[in-house]
Amino acid sequence: MSPNKEFRQEIEYLKNKYMCPDLRIVPYTMEESQLVKRRFDQDDLHYERFQDFSKDELLIPPFHEDEMDLPAVGSKFIRSTTNFYKGDLVQVTVEIGHWRLKYHDIRHKEYVVAAKNTVGFAYWKEKKRWAFLKPEDWEVRKEALEKDLENPILREVEIEFYELLQDAAKARNTYVIQLTTSALLDLVKKLEEIRWYLENVPGLWAAFKLYSLPMYKLLLKRIEQLYDNILPVALSVIENHDSEVINWKDFEVLEKLEESIKPFLLEGYEIVEDIVYPNVIRMYTERMQTTNFASMETLKRYKEIALDLYYKNKAEESFIWFNEVKSELAKSIKKQ
Repeated sequence: MSPNKEFRQEIEYLKNKYMCPDLRIVPYTMEESQLVKRRFDQDDLHYERFQDFSKDELLIPPFHEDEMDLPAVGSKFIRSTTNFYKGDLVQVTVEIGHWRLKYHDIRHKEYVVAAKNTVGFAYWKEKKRWAFLKPEDWEVRKEALEKDLENPILREVEIEFYELLQDAAKARNTYVIQLTTSALLDLVKKLEEIRWYLENVPGLWAAFKLYSLPMYKLLLKRIEQLYDNILPVALSVIENHDSEVINWKDFEVLEKLEESIKPFLLEGYEIVEDIVYPNVIRMYTERMQTTNFASMETLKRYKEIALDLYYKNKAEESFIWFNEVKSELAKSIKKQ
């Protein structure tokens, strides 16, 4: 399947419009002068004055609270929340105040917010750096971004990509079971149909900050290796093969083909710069309702296990198969 020219141009336009350097949001180390004050104040609240965007880095106050609600001077806290990080826009809110124990259950605290500061940032393409935006300008930019996300072509391309991934995964399973030339040719056909989507939909995800740019670059490298190097050689082997049976384990290039398509067609995680990302097919399944019990804590645990497996294996391959993650989780539960 190949999308028409207008379809491709619209997706590529949106991808290029919002693609920009990632902004690393980093809690800074608080100074002793801040920590010894009775209360955090306006100087602490207006963190934006400390920024230097030459490193594509946004420094925000860390979460901090006094250990005790002292009898005379009380307590203080400061916390930061990233409200929005999508495309070329970021918005962060910082709150200050004091905490107290809940009167009906002193095992828990409640936080009384005395003041807050919400600041918007955007990528400035002309200057090639991130910058502050006035609240009214940030709202205009956000409204424009949300309007672009309403484009029905975006919905269409994500649905088509998922369906093509499913078709290609089924074709791979059929070939692995049957080991026939016809099944392998069908798999190759499905891979050819999916190429444009593999190159562009994750690019949209990178533009809207679901993937980092290093993660997207890894995918492009995988795609280039698969389609420009491995697949042409595999096709040559198939064309020169007379038998109906063609076992991928008997041909080095078919083994490479199998390994190169796993990160796209099997659920799993990619580890890039020690950050865990769902691979393209898992990106969809993590957003689906499941029939088994699972929580956001479970999804977090999956990623922790994937990272542990990556460190444990210390292989060059950054892809961790989801079945391996589930197996490790089952082992850990059994030991408890």
